[in-house]
Amino acid sequence: MSTNLTQALESIKSEIRINSEGIGFVSIRGAARLAGVKHNTLTEHFSSGRILGSKLTETLTNKGFNVGVFGTQGIPDMALACILEYYAFDAGKRCTETAEMSFRAFAAIGIRSWIQRSMGYEKISDYEMLKERIDL
Repeated sequence: MSTNLTQALESIKSEIRINSEGIGFVSIRGAARLAGVKHNTLTEHFSSGRILGSKLTETLTNKGFNVGVFGTQGIPDMALACILEYYAFDAGKRCTETAEMSFRAFAAIGIRSWIQRSMGYEKISDYEMLKERIDL
């Protein structure tokens, strides 16, 4: 399964951008790959007709995200974390192993990155740490 996550990360590189403030954005298609769901699943959540109609969009909206712009502006990195957490633990029968693996890998890297930065250690890139975490 870690091979699938590695492949998903490689396949979405072109669907990621970082703005001038350092915030990462991923396309809906890229987020769907990391969550292990079909692209249409997320598109339906973020279409104007369902914005307030699902637990996922309500969660994102309550956290201050404007899900109505995800299709045109991309999904901010912090919203991606919420989406992965939802499909890892809160989506009931729609939970996916891929989302759980993605969520846990990114969570571990975030903690490791914070510890390393707080100690002045930045030898390994976050991407390399993520690949290392996936291959464990």
